Amino acid sequence: MFFLFIFLGLNAHAGSLIAGGTPVLTNDPISRFTVAVGHRLHEGRTYCSGEIIAPNLVLTAAHCMDGKLEDFVIHFGPDATKPEAIRQSTAYYVHPHFDPIEMTNDLAILEFDGGLPVGYSPITLAENAKGLNRRRKITLAGYGIPAMNELNKISLRLESVDDKLSFKQTGKLRICHGDSGGPALISKDGEFVLVGIGNSVLGDGNCAGTSYYTRVDPYLNWIRSFF
Repeated sequence: MFFLFIFLGLNAHAGSLIAGGTPVLTNDPISRFTVAVGHRLHEGRTYCSGEIIAPNLVLTAAHCMDGKLEDFVIHFGPDATKPEAIRQSTAYYVHPHFDPIEMTNDLAILEFDGGLPVGYSPITLAENAKGLNRRRKITLAGYGIPAMNELNKISLRLESVDDKLSFKQTGKLRICHGDSGGPALISKDGEFVLVGIGNSVLGDGNCAGTSYYTRVDPYLNWIRSFF
């Protein structure tokens, strides 16, 4: 079988959204910190996913930042085609050691003005994900294409923890294009905690294979330097 690395942004090889997922509704806490990162060149279509980490900051994948500053807009709400609010990015920052070939250090931060819409709040960042148990179920979410830019979620069992979190995607449940930058979440004391963001899939053009998420905890100092 032929395998390739698939970047999960909209500009990657055509594919589906979070397959077999459950729609995230407005009363789901995931919808209150997960956003769609749009690209004006794609005429309002979702480009990537991201998470609110501060009242004026969104965390996403560095490989999503392919364009000019004015190209990027942030859509709030579980349906990106009918956003509850939109914010224009005012700056973005790619991790200084991002490697687009190896897909390492794949993080970027978008800054925006206008504050958060009512009902939205930042997600808590994991302090240490290295000790996560293999086979633990992790919640993954993202907007994906082509299903009307809707926010969906699935739960997959953690395959390994290294510099990245990995998940096997051989069944109907899988993340795919448009889910770059989307959250990998655990529950702690009844609240969601962000442990990783969508990075890539090693597999076929339908995203069957192994998905990878960049761990957040090794980058906390860099992330918090923008707070």
